[in-house]
Amino acid sequence: MNLKACFFAFALASLGLAAAAPADAAGRHKSRDRATADSFPMKSDEYRKLVDKRVDKVRAAIDKKLDRAGVSADRKKAIHKILDEESKDLRAEVAKATADGTVTEGEAGKVKTLTMGLRARVRERLRAEKNPKAKATLAAIRAKEAKAKADEAKTAKAAKQKAEHDKTQKAVHAAKETAAKEKEKEKAAREKAAKRAAAKLGKSAKAKKPAKAKPNKHAVVKKPAKARAKKHKRSAKSESPSAAAL
Repeated sequence: MNLKACFFAFALASLGLAAAAPADAAGRHKSRDRATADSFPMKSDEYRKLVDKRVDKVRAAIDKKLDRAGVSADRKKAIHKILDEESKDLRAEVAKATADGTVTEGEAGKVKTLTMGLRARVRERLRAEKNPKAKATLAAIRAKEAKAKADEAKTAKAAKQKAEHDKTQKAVHAAKETAAKEKEKEKAAREKAAKRAAAKLGKSAKAKKPAKAKPNKHAVVKKPAKARAKKHKRSAKSESPSAAAL
């Protein structure tokens, strides 16, 4: 009875360990993925080293397979050349991603896709060397890829030109608005200065204008000499006796 109980306990413990092991592995894998995701944006030098390591792993896997097949050194050298040729797009994407000094997660995703497909591209080249039909298919695929790449470059160039044109137009519009505002400001300043000058001139004229003298009721108004002589003649004529009266 005790032996059965011990065996049952041991079986339960084994199942618990077996269940815990995948969970721990999944946790470690998840934490590793999280650490990788959190490492972006990454510096350009660090990312280049990371890509070089991935390419070296692909090269090592190919060499391992070639060594198992007993491939000669010259043939291995030729295959390495094919690997380098198929890595051109990958290198170009890396250069594009690292141009600004940092690599974002989105840029790294594009490079990772090319890295993961690198070994398959080498296999396609090797297969095309032996099979004319596969060679024609590969040529069509490469032509399609080249066209897509050219279209993408053309679209990117057009977008860049449009962005530069919009930026220039925006700068011109801003300059015109600034000039118009400055012109309005100068006009307002001139009008204000003219009003101020007119007000100042009006005050000066008002200050220089003489005050009107009030009339004096008690002052004797002297009549003109001609009027006085006429009056005197009239009075003298009325006082002298006429010829009839004498």
